[in-house]
Amino acid sequence: ILKTMLPGVEDAITVPKSAVLWTGKRAIVYVRVPDKEMTFEHREIILGEDAGNYYLVKEGLSEGEEVVTNGVFKIDAAAQLEGKESMMTPAGGKVMKGMAGMDMGGG
Repeated sequence: ILKTMLPGVEDAITVPKSAVLWTGKRAIVYVRVPDKEMTFEHREIILGEDAGNYYLVKEGLSEGEEVVTNGVFKIDAAAQLEGKESMMTPAGGKVMKGMAGMDMGGG
């Protein structure tokens, strides 16, 4: 997260556009969990103005937190496969393994 001064905006927190996953109505980022190597937390944030290659953050992040800027789709896909909170499953959910329960159209 970068802290910047934009005209008419005081002490804005910004995130690179590459860090944000859009679900249509929600903006999601993955935040590094302090003191845990390679561990990230799914976080819904409220974005403000477009600032070039960045967005201003209105709510959801604090100064000093680190967000993933590259590979966010891989992290999100891994979370979905593990049944954890993700872009498409905000509350987490049961992971379907194999083809159990699918109607394959067989006799």
